[in-house]
Amino acid sequence: MLNQLKTEFFKLGKRWLPYVLLVVMLVSVLLPIVINYINYNDILSKHPELDDVEVIINPDGSTEITGLPHPEPGSSFDFESSFLARQLARYKQSLVLPGAMQSVFNSVPGLGMFLVIVFAASVIGNEYGWGTVRQSIARGKSRLAYFVAKLSTSAIGAAAGVLIAVLAGFIATIITSLLVEGAIVWEGFAGWFFTSLGCSFLVIAVYLTMANFFAVALRSAMAGMAVAAAWFIGESIVLALVSMSTGWLAETSVYFISYNTSQLLSTGFAEGFDGSLWKPVLILLGYIAVFAAGAYRVFRRQDLAA
Repeated sequence: MLNQLKTEFFKLGKRWLPYVLLVVMLVSVLLPIVINYINYNDILSKHPELDDVEVIINPDGSTEITGLPHPEPGSSFDFESSFLARQLARYKQSLVLPGAMQSVFNSVPGLGMFLVIVFAASVIGNEYGWGTVRQSIARGKSRLAYFVAKLSTSAIGAAAGVLIAVLAGFIATIITSLLVEGAIVWEGFAGWFFTSLGCSFLVIAVYLTMANFFAVALRSAMAGMAVAAAWFIGESIVLALVSMSTGWLAETSVYFISYNTSQLLSTGFAEGFDGSLWKPVLILLGYIAVFAAGAYRVFRRQDLAA
């Protein structure tokens, strides 16, 4: 089993796709930080009087501005209703920890869902097109060992990509926090950080096993990607329609993947893990188990000589 896993990682390291997907993930995480920092400095360079302004962003999205300078007589610049003051506060929130890492964690699962679908489907789906699945099994390799090695390779690879992206964002936000504030408040950060990271891993795992299932069932990487992506988009549309319904139909929305991922990410990222998150966690774990078991069942019954 261990030798099979080593072989899979060796093959994965020789392919260009994982590196391209990792670069895309890193760009999606780091580019907003760079742009926000440039915009933040641009506003301050043009309006240095806003440097001491503090804007408190409430949970409902409203803002409270303190420390506003008094406008000069005859000035047409109304600081209290200034869009710039609020915009500067939002840029600052996206650059200073811990709020900056919330932006990173929002980026990782968002684009990561699609990237992991592409990655997971390609790990086993391409083997059908190349004919290497049939060759491997014909040489006497256990189907279970082969399937577990493939699934483990895609899971470890995806987790490593997410971890690299999060660490890159973490390092970048430490730098911007020091540049903007000159200090970092670490109190309560560790628990929130690892909770958010765990939520991200769980959400990514659902779409990884989904893509794996469809790639195996359809014997194609492209078909697996297409169907998994269609599921993600289609389920979001169906969920919106069901949520507007009444009675038992509306109650079914709580069992949708997109509903539970939304609950997990919005609550987990904002408040940390609490008792209300156990239900979405268990439902998502159930989907992971069903997709993984279903993929193996299909793989075990496939006629690979065809």
